[in-house]
Amino acid sequence: MPAPPPKNFTYDSQNKILSWDGVPDVDEYEVVFKLLISPSWSIAYNGGTNTECSFIHEPGVYNVKGKSKKEETWGEYSKVYDINVT
Repeated sequence: MPAPPPKNFTYDSQNKILSWDGVPDVDEYEVVFKLLISPSWSIAYNGGTNTECSFIHEPGVYNVKGKSKKEETWGEYSKVYDINVT
């Protein structure tokens, strides 16, 4: 059974940190982002079980979503969260 996705993505503008609520017993996360007006997604974080990462980008509104991997199976992406980078 695939793991549920991480959720509740938030951005700390003072420390330039993107964080999320983790999922118990997963092997890794993949978190992707894009500018609100962009069609292309880029990887912000993957390959580990941290629940935060540096997020240093130009000011703007970004879409962020993530998924979890457990026992070699990726789950579905989370809903899309809007992050305001100031």
